[in-house]
Amino acid sequence: ISSGVGTATSSGSLSLSTPNAGVGGVSGTMSLSTGNASSGDSGSIVVSSGNGSTGSGGEITFTVGSSDIGNGGALSLSAGLTTSTSGIGGNLQLNAGSSENGAGGEGNISAGASSSSTGGAIVVAAGSSSSGSGGGASVTAGSSTSGGGGSLSLSSGAGGASGGSVTISGGSSALSGGTVQLTGGTTSGTNAGADVVVSSGSGIATSSGAMTVKTANAGTSGVSGDLTINTGHATSGNSGDVTISTGSSSSGVGGSATISVGSGNSGVGGALTLSSGDTSSANGGAGGSLSLSSGSSEVNAGGAAMLSAGSSSGASGGALSLSAGRGSTDGGGISLSGGVGDTGNGGSVTISSGVGTATNSGIVAISSSDSGSSGDSGSVSISSGTSTDDSGSVSISTGSSSGSGTSGDLSFSTGDSSTGVGGAVVFSVGSSGSQTGGAIRLNGGLGTSSGGNIYLKPGSGTTGGSIYFVNPSTGANYGVISEDTIDFSGISTVSIDSSGTIDISSSTTLTISGSNGISFGGSYMFNYERGAGTVGTATSGQVTIDKMAGTIHLKVLLFLPLPLKSSSGTIDISSSTTLTFSGSSGISMGGSYVFNYERGTGTVGTGTSGQVTIDKMAGIITSESTSLSSSATEVITVLNSRVSASSFVFVSMGSSVDCKLGVIRTTPSSGQIDITVENHGSLACNGAYTMLFQVMN
Repeated sequence: ISSGVGTATSSGSLSLSTPNAGVGGVSGTMSLSTGNASSGDSGSIVVSSGNGSTGSGGEITFTVGSSDIGNGGALSLSAGLTTSTSGIGGNLQLNAGSSENGAGGEGNISAGASSSSTGGAIVVAAGSSSSGSGGGASVTAGSSTSGGGGSLSLSSGAGGASGGSVTISGGSSALSGGTVQLTGGTTSGTNAGADVVVSSGSGIATSSGAMTVKTANAGTSGVSGDLTINTGHATSGNSGDVTISTGSSSSGVGGSATISVGSGNSGVGGALTLSSGDTSSANGGAGGSLSLSSGSSEVNAGGAAMLSAGSSSGASGGALSLSAGRGSTDGGGISLSGGVGDTGNGGSVTISSGVGTATNSGIVAISSSDSGSSGDSGSVSISSGTSTDDSGSVSISTGSSSGSGTSGDLSFSTGDSSTGVGGAVVFSVGSSGSQTGGAIRLNGGLGTSSGGNIYLKPGSGTTGGSIYFVNPSTGANYGVISEDTIDFSGISTVSIDSSGTIDISSSTTLTISGSNGISFGGSYMFNYERGAGTVGTATSGQVTIDKMAGTIHLKVLLFLPLPLKSSSGTIDISSSTTLTFSGSSGISMGGSYVFNYERGTGTVGTGTSGQVTIDKMAGIITSESTSLSSSATEVITVLNSRVSASSFVFVSMGSSVDCKLGVIRTTPSSGQIDITVENHGSLACNGAYTMLFQVMN
């Protein structure tokens, strides 16, 4: 069937159609088909428009009729089926027209629109297979030899309520599901490969869309899939960066970034590893840095940064370890520092061990590591910063004990040395350019029964160590306390003062010596060694009293447990109440001159006739009478608070004129001494006389 030729104008049209149906029927069917073949290929059907010499090639339109009641008519293009065991189904190919000079024709497949319901769907699906692999589906934009390759865009439709979704998913399988891969285009020239950008939709008025990249949950007996984000290797430059960041906010809070490992119900929890890159560079390049920092704030406090190990309800909590890298020369350092405060205080640094709610709290150990085979071990330094005002204090203390236990000890010790000198422990306080230098205080603990002791113990050795006192001006040693000596010969005067009692005693002999003498500072002296005995108790005319004082004789005593020396000057030991010296084997004065006893003077009758008051342990009495007759006696009463009924009182006559006087009786009682004096001479006294007394308690 062919239309007529137009030799000068257009050729005739050709129309094949069935007539419209009547009032109660359907239109007739039209069928174009070739016959079956018995031994070869069946005949082809070709539908083509003619070429155009000055215009466009003719269009080919396949249109299905519309319907006002049921569904619109379907249009089906199907390639042929084959039953051969080696053949494949027929291909279906839709190609837009190519162009030698302009753009190639567009290929447009669209589903039907709807004014009141859902628009029609488009399904592009490859063929399935019952025994082999399913057919592949490929959507590819056109290539170009000199310009840009064609773009490929997959987009869902816009909507008044919500835009349509785009879903790309790999096929399911009983063995291994299909992979979904997004890959940018390869560049064979010198430019970079194409980017891959995956972004959620923007919200013009409200929030932008969320983006989720995840692997699917595992089945009943498997594990969930891995998620890997990495950049490619580089052959000559830097490898690509990986950046995970949330967007900034103009009126709200910046979005959080959370990296967390999933929990598990068996075995250990999943690990989280953050590591910077290694380098094999030989030109001094360092390994990559690792920086964890919280956000800054222009108005309020900067964000907190926290590193914490995991807790456990059944076993020990997780450990937290900070360690610098090992180096072939020096190891890397670790620095913990509080933040700078421009107008307020600098940030604090707190290191504390964990609380033990039922038992002990954790240990805090700060130490340098052991040295190698030939080096020194590292120093440990704890110091506060310098200041134009007061510098910060350093406090090292153990915790209090609220129960029945003992509070913790505080120990300062240096290490042992096998061949060198043991390390020193030095406590020094800061000097002052205008005021008093800082003090060092050693305080024993307060106790409800006995207060804590303070022990100073030099080191032991072939010769025991000593305790030295150093001149603050010259730095020279001026005093030393050793195992058997207290020596302050480096200074001229040593004072030992007390507002109470000073007790110096020795289990053997207490020796006091002074090259210029021994002075008692004019103090009252009492509690001498003394005894009493009755003549003839054992042998007629004899009495035994092995004491330095008694009714027979007097010796002077005094003091000190160790040789207390000040060869270049004076040692001054004083107390505002009582100073006690004792030695079970005696007190030696070291053969020194002893002087400056407590003493006083008084004249009888100055206040009351026959009485004189001298509250001293020794003194000189001047008589009231000036002409005591021959063979006459008189009683002089000396009022003295140092005297008791058990006191030893020694009286000797002093000076007199013409007469010969003697003491015939001395009677001590509480607070006074009654002294009876007799003139043994033949002449009366021609003037007042004197007497000397000493009291020993």
